[in-house]
Amino acid sequence: PTSPHSLSTKTTPYGMVGETLNPSFLALAYGATFVARAAAIKREHLRDLIQQGIEHPGFSFIEIVTSCSSFNTKHLAITKVLQRMRYLEETPQDDLEALRLAADPHTLYLGVFRKVQHPTLQDYSEKARETSQKSGAVSVPELLRQFQ
Repeated sequence: PTSPHSLSTKTTPYGMVGETLNPSFLALAYGATFVARAAAIKREHLRDLIQQGIEHPGFSFIEIVTSCSSFNTKHLAITKVLQRMRYLEETPQDDLEALRLAADPHTLYLGVFRKVQHPTLQDYSEKARETSQKSGAVSVPELLRQFQ
């Protein structure tokens, strides 16, 4: 549910009930190491962000803002969204600034909110495998004795 509260549709004739979700904000809050937002109508920018996301080692999340072709077809509504869009000049240096920009109610920021390097799941798996190989094979009875 990312539609504004005021948007009336066939399934929500009185507007949306509940809070709208902000996917980029949630990805930042959950610690994704690459978080970006793009607009489907800005193809070159979108292509660049998708490429960055694919090349990023770790979890990448890209929110793609699109216009609903069923309910949001009025030129005025699309123009309002376009007027709210701004490109981020650079990736925010701290998480609080990234969260603030992702949650801004007046401006729809496009670009990379976070791009950091952290060990990946594969890195942790390889480390565990290496550690287990160093210690050698352990028998089941030996493991059970550790819990007596």
